[in-house]
Amino acid sequence: YCKGAKDAHMSIHPDKAIISLRSNRDTGYDAYINVQNELVGAYRQLRNRESMRLFNISYDELKLQYSKTGEIAIKNKLKTIQEMYPEKISEAELKQ
Repeated sequence: YCKGAKDAHMSIHPDKAIISLRSNRDTGYDAYINVQNELVGAYRQLRNRESMRLFNISYDELKLQYSKTGEIAIKNKLKTIQEMYPEKISEAELKQ
């Protein structure tokens, strides 16, 4: 289900892919938050795509439905997508 370029130097499975976010003391708060938001948005895009492919409904819509109904079937669909694309963002130590 991964549609990446399958570069030999990169992780071959989303479960093994960890994004490391590192900044330095000169990094502004707004810049740091903007990068974090972009990373979370990328996961969201991947999750929405797979949810549409598997369930014909976006991941965002599934989350909304689950928040309203609490249905186990919807929770299981969310879990399936989250397991396909686990959000693994590591915040590394500040670079001096």
